[in-house]
Amino acid sequence: MIIFLYGSDGYRLKQKSEEIIASYRKKHQSGLNFFKFDCADISAGEFIKIDEAVKNSSFFNEVKLIVLNNPFSQKIIADKLGELIKQYGLDKMKDVVVLAVENSDGGASWNGSRGLAELLKKPGNLVENINCLKGVKLTNWIKNEFAARGCATEPAALEQLIERAGNDSFSLAVNIDKLSNYLSGNGVKKILKPEDVELLIAGKIDLNIFDLVDAIASKNKVRALDILYKELKTGRDANYILTMIIFQFRNLLTVKDLASRTVAPDLISKKAGLHPFVVKKTMRELGKYQIDELKHIYGRLLDIDVFYKEGRVALEDSLFNLVFST
Repeated sequence: MIIFLYGSDGYRLKQKSEEIIASYRKKHQSGLNFFKFDCADISAGEFIKIDEAVKNSSFFNEVKLIVLNNPFSQKIIADKLGELIKQYGLDKMKDVVVLAVENSDGGASWNGSRGLAELLKKPGNLVENINCLKGVKLTNWIKNEFAARGCATEPAALEQLIERAGNDSFSLAVNIDKLSNYLSGNGVKKILKPEDVELLIAGKIDLNIFDLVDAIASKNKVRALDILYKELKTGRDANYILTMIIFQFRNLLTVKDLASRTVAPDLISKKAGLHPFVVKKTMRELGKYQIDELKHIYGRLLDIDVFYKEGRVALEDSLFNLVFST
């Protein structure tokens, strides 16, 4: 049996695949017949691991689940997967389930592996194209995500969130978590209102965070202080600024590590779970830092976060001190 999930909506794609895996684990708890491979990391010589996972007998007569992430990331691997499906007739096997997950809607990013695409999309397979939502579907999805976190929403607040954050599900999920945590901690009924979105979600102005990090990286204290001062003066929440700086330096660390291992930019986006735009902007900053510098600054940011939550420091002062001393 083959299940093929693909599309541009990375977060919902991940959600769906995790639901399938969780359902499988609930039924088959031994864990001995579950296999997961990232095809972006598999070399031609290591493909035998996937081959063995398919052909070896399962333990306890359980159904075997083989998860293949990024099956189109390398043409040589995609071609071998196509041969494997045909060799063993995987689409017809009842005791082996292949879950193929590709964070792409096809085209050039599938490396010309039309043969594999045709096999995965073959009639009889379970195929779902998961692309970014729009309109009522997007609104309902966001509403359900808040409900899953124990929060209700006002229609105007949902409209404002979409206007500011767009329909990228990874970005929305981060903002939904942020808003839900805020609602859970304010001691009142958990209903999202427009003023909550206004307070915490900055939308397109978030580009200033890239500018702030760029100024810090360039040791341009005057520019960094100017950006920080203006952000705070215009009412930006200091905790939000800290959160976004931590987020960006975490991205820098992640991308720096992957780039040092010569991972291609399009694969960095997939492996790091970051939007290609974020990766592109982050890549421009990498030359300004050594990995040890990034670790040091990231550690300081985490210290500021902990000390602030413990009531040991004034957050705005800590942010200015960070800029002065970096």
